[in-house]
Amino acid sequence: DNETFNDEFHTFGMFKNETDLFTYIDDESNKVLEVKMDQDFFTYGNFPTTYQNPWRNGGTGAPFNQEFFIIVNLAVGGVGGYLPDNVDNKPWSNEAGSASMIQFWDARDQWMPTWSDKSSFVIDSIKVWKV
Repeated sequence: DNETFNDEFHTFGMFKNETDLFTYIDDESNKVLEVKMDQDFFTYGNFPTTYQNPWRNGGTGAPFNQEFFIIVNLAVGGVGGYLPDNVDNKPWSNEAGSASMIQFWDARDQWMPTWSDKSSFVIDSIKVWKV
């Protein structure tokens, strides 16, 4: 259950080789996202055709075929369509653009009471290795 899941540290991992990229929780058999590296990675973004691929000369492994940074954050108020509108009382709209942050803050009476001392974003360690 969520209470048990939230009370313990977990491994959020990413694996990448020449043909596959996947993320997982705790064990590689518990995959969250799987991507075949058989096409240009930029195409997975479904960007408008007016956007130019910054990795167009990097092959199907780009941008993961060069050094990169790992960013760890807790993002709230995103409008990328990953969380559809009208789901779980989401207090902002994907159509709002930058005003989504204002919508989120204006709805603080709705979500703030659900935050407590037990609601925290704690990272024990970050490890990177090459196999």
